Amino acid sequence: MSDTKEVQINRELAAKVLGIVDAGLVSGLGKPKPGQMCVEAAVNFAMDRPHGDDPSCVGHVVRLNKASAADVARVMAAGGTVEQAQE
Repeated sequence: MSDTKEVQINRELAAKVLGIVDAGLVSGLGKPKPGQMCVEAAVNFAMDRPHGDDPSCVGHVVRLNKASAADVARVMAAGGTVEQAQE
């Protein structure tokens, strides 16, 4: 879910994102409630956008790589290695 409306990134928005993230993060999309969503959904929440994990302020290259980064984190959290995550 992507919103093409331009976003003004400033200290106020950054503080809002940090406040939401400080409540905690979850693996996967989660729910639109502080402490119960992933970091991308937290950014959308701070921007008053629909719940989703694809905020428009995230660059295309980052979006392409976030799934693989999440896979590595998941495998390592389970005691695996980066090499196993890349298999």
